Amino acid sequence: MPENKIEWCTHTSNPFTGCNHGCGFCYARRMASRWSYNTRTTYHRVAYEYGDPFVPTVHLELFAKLDRALTGARKARDVFLGSMSDMCCDVAWSVMNNGIVQCETRSTEWLQRKIQNLARRHPRHTFLILTKAPKNLITGWPKNVRLGVSITHSDDSCDMRLIRFRLDHPAIFRWVSVEPLLDPGFDPRMLGTMNWVVVGAQTGAGAPVLHAEHKLVLSAKAIVEYCQRLNVPCFVKSNMRKADPGYPWPKQIPAGCALAA
Repeated sequence: MPENKIEWCTHTSNPFTGCNHGCGFCYARRMASRWSYNTRTTYHRVAYEYGDPFVPTVHLELFAKLDRALTGARKARDVFLGSMSDMCCDVAWSVMNNGIVQCETRSTEWLQRKIQNLARRHPRHTFLILTKAPKNLITGWPKNVRLGVSITHSDDSCDMRLIRFRLDHPAIFRWVSVEPLLDPGFDPRMLGTMNWVVVGAQTGAGAPVLHAEHKLVLSAKAIVEYCQRLNVPCFVKSNMRKADPGYPWPKQIPAGCALAA
């Protein structure tokens, strides 16, 4: 499990890939399509089997590989699990092992139970997970799993996503990723009382050129100031910080993560 370029964790791992949300600014789908031409990747195998590299798929060999890597790790790790997927996709998940399709499909509940069992076997590591479908989250998550919700706007859809998350999972560590921030009028009050907030800008083709007075940058600053008033840790990614290098953008990591040690 190699180290990654994501600033707020030490490692990423994708033993499950693909999604059916159909988001317009999906980095993961774009990368899956690019990597599908590499015959050594899981995305090539999924594309070969289904004609689409982003079909929700569980890769059993990668779960086993991650299990071995975590067992042999000398230091605690912060693992962003499923950066190329959403474990809460309520679809029939295909199951592959070394590129060979198993004669079965599984539910999101089966996948989430598998992730829970992995986390319980490795209590010294922290697992960070994001979803856009918190309504499909099951219960029983161990304390070293930090569940988060991904949003882009302050609209009714995103607001209800956060409300459901807070009501249905009141006792767990809850965080929110506002990435990419696409709403120049984002109301930070909708974030409520989360345990951590991550903010980032849109990247790739079509992304706006940001500067200190850009409305999206001002919106990001409003989120930072809101978090500061509530003493909520906030991490702003470099793609937003570069727009105004002179502003004191926070890069806070919550207690309990390896990066916070």
